[in-house]
Amino acid sequence: MGVLVGIALLSLFIPLKLKLPLLQLRPFDLLAIVLTLLVAARLRTLPTPRQLAGVLVMLPFLAWHAYSAFRLGTDNGVREALQVGLLAAFGVSVCCLLPTLNYRRLGALLLVGMLAVTAYNAGYHIAIRHPSGWKTLSDMKETFTFLPSLLGIYILVQRGERREWQRILWIVLGVVILFSGERKALLSFVILSAAILARGRFTLLIPTLAAGALGVVLAGALLEGTYAGRQIASLADPTGRASNSYDMVVRGAAPSQLSDAQRIFALHNARQMLAEQPVVGVGTNGYMALLQKRYEGLPTYLMNGIHSEFLRVLVENGAVGLALYLLIFAGAAWRLANALAWLHRLGAISAEQVRLLPLVALTPPLLSLSLEASGTHAFITVLLISVLPDLLVWGLGAPRFAESQRQALDQASRALRPRGADA
Repeated sequence: MGVLVGIALLSLFIPLKLKLPLLQLRPFDLLAIVLTLLVAARLRTLPTPRQLAGVLVMLPFLAWHAYSAFRLGTDNGVREALQVGLLAAFGVSVCCLLPTLNYRRLGALLLVGMLAVTAYNAGYHIAIRHPSGWKTLSDMKETFTFLPSLLGIYILVQRGERREWQRILWIVLGVVILFSGERKALLSFVILSAAILARGRFTLLIPTLAAGALGVVLAGALLEGTYAGRQIASLADPTGRASNSYDMVVRGAAPSQLSDAQRIFALHNARQMLAEQPVVGVGTNGYMALLQKRYEGLPTYLMNGIHSEFLRVLVENGAVGLALYLLIFAGAAWRLANALAWLHRLGAISAEQVRLLPLVALTPPLLSLSLEASGTHAFITVLLISVLPDLLVWGLGAPRFAESQRQALDQASRALRPRGADA
């Protein structure tokens, strides 16, 4: 079962889609259906609300998301209802499997699989003479953001001395991300590197971050004139306002960065739509529908969604939707704090791991949600954030808890054993 969960998650990084009249299917959708059916067939007892907490806290938002979609038509509503229903089923299936998963094997499968996708992505672009800017395979580029988080967690949970291959792999991954030109991935990699080097101590984190920023600037200077160099330079002006404006974009002026111009255009229209429907929003997928009605003949690169899941939720689902969305993160934060405290008291993790695990696990996905919007990817990212406390408890705490219980039983049995019984 754990292998099927891993393959389903890895399939999100493969750019395969089947477009049907009502919706489009990914390999993930089919694998999620198979997983749900297998779990349901083998289920002996119903999971408790506590075991399903990571999914239950998401249900109010998912329901509002689907209800909001029906405001744009039955087809749109049915499509979104099917998507959130499948997501909820996958989440429930994973929660049911938490006590039985082999976390070491699942982590190794995900790590090797994401490394393979990353290597293929880089090799493909080098083969077609793209020395930098490895983002044409859209779904594959997501590994640049999420792979450092997975590798960072793997490094943190290993006991004993850091292995040399881990350091080498981390450095190689940093070079790959630098040449990829994926800005949010580079930003999260620098933050994670600084946090791991500083061991999560705030007093060391600031100077380490400063050193990392200086290293990125120097790398940008060395790569000046390349796509990666321009992407690094744009970090100083992340919205591109120094070289673009809404009026310039609409008039058809050639922007220095297409993605920055699209973000400016989207932000302008998002503000207008939010002003019109601040409480309930314009409806799920309403942003693109209104954009197509209001503009004609615009360049294709402008006709894309809002590059921030938080802003998209606010615009399309309104203040109500955003409140329900933020409730997921608030619940995850509260449960994560309790989980880390319990794991520390149990002796399963150290004080350093308590400081670092949330930072390493959450920085990349939160940056992705803040700076990107990608449908199924965004929903699964939120699901993983919400279920993270349970993953840590079962993955790190269960073995130590079982061992401590066994030792306690052994001590109790020895105390009750009659004198001379060992003789």
